[in-house]
Amino acid sequence: MLFFICILIFEMVITDFLPANMKNDSTAITCILINSCAIIFLLSKSQKYYNDGKKSNFEFLVMISYILRVIFMFWDKYCRNIFIFPNSGLDTGTFDHAARAFLSGKSVDGYGRILGYIYKLFYPNTLWGQYINILAAILTIYILKKILDMLDIHLKYKSIGAYLICFLPNYLIMSAILLRESFITLFLAVSIWQFLKWWKSGNKLNLVLSLVVCYGAVYLHTGTIAYAVAIIIIFILTNNKKREFQITLKNIFILILFIICFFIYYSNSSDDFGYLSGVNSVSDISNKAASMNSGGSGYSISIVPDDTMLGMIINSPFRIFFFLASPLPWYWRGINDIIAFLFSAFFYTISIYYSFKAIKLTSKNKNIIICLLIFAISSAFIYSWGVSNAGTALRHRDKFLPNFILLFIIASDAIVSKRLQLGSKQ
Repeated sequence: MLFFICILIFEMVITDFLPANMKNDSTAITCILINSCAIIFLLSKSQKYYNDGKKSNFEFLVMISYILRVIFMFWDKYCRNIFIFPNSGLDTGTFDHAARAFLSGKSVDGYGRILGYIYKLFYPNTLWGQYINILAAILTIYILKKILDMLDIHLKYKSIGAYLICFLPNYLIMSAILLRESFITLFLAVSIWQFLKWWKSGNKLNLVLSLVVCYGAVYLHTGTIAYAVAIIIIFILTNNKKREFQITLKNIFILILFIICFFIYYSNSSDDFGYLSGVNSVSDISNKAASMNSGGSGYSISIVPDDTMLGMIINSPFRIFFFLASPLPWYWRGINDIIAFLFSAFFYTISIYYSFKAIKLTSKNKNIIICLLIFAISSAFIYSWGVSNAGTALRHRDKFLPNFILLFIIASDAIVSKRLQLGSKQ
């Protein structure tokens, strides 16, 4: 990865001295292809082995995943007249416009500002932003690999995790277009990595780093504060010397106090929360959620009136389910919705189902599964009240893809290990 960064810095220097008439698509494509050749060559020559002597195919998977992303990047740029990728268009154009506005001296925050700096380092062209997104996605894959290597799970499930992060279709596409999700997913993956290092070692510096990196994601999308909330909840509810859940009256009191303080802060600083700006009551939240029910993929869930705290609590599990499982079969409008359900929604729902099943059946990695569930449910809760549209849900839940992949493989490993254990006793 250091070599890739060196090549990228070299390209920045080269483009800085280019005459204005050469700062175009052709130059960007040439630089990207040169960089890609170097990356593919290094990946093809990287050969690692497992402890049992078997050859690892991880670098090969990364190489194919990288090539597919580069192909999708060029398709999004030059083949839009044939087919436009989901989520490419309005938001991608908005970010490009914001980045150019930043270069002209206007005040811009979030991904528009980051993209503006990328344009400043090279020159204004969406290909640079898209390519950096691809590199961020590749780095995320390596971070997940580091996490997998830390875990006590069978090699088979580590391989499944690698295949999922490399080839799940929606993440493949999203990381190749001009969206902020690549950076957010990277930040949240690093946050989980540092959190699990704390869980394994007890080094509180890792816990602090987990929170710090999480706030990098919050800068890009305020809803990701759910991870910071999850970390604090876990810290409150665990014996921090043993890293085991220990529910006591004291812990519950501290947790309630934290939730009250968080809501007090929120109610006095709602403008810091982007989508929730100007919200001062539960009814304001439900009204905003209802206003997001637009387009052909919009959905509405109100089991009871949700303009009170009790109504919000009752409706939340249903909203979380719709956020994770949409587009549900009775909302399908065509082949795109069926593909979205099979390769995205089904995966997220089965991950949650396997997690609860594993907790019920076995103690293997039980505490880690509970931690990852708290991350998953916290983020799904917050986003479920900001999303009432299957297309938007599809994009937002991929921010948390590494967490759900970990849930799926750790839970699957625990369930199968328990079955094998029971089988050996018979």
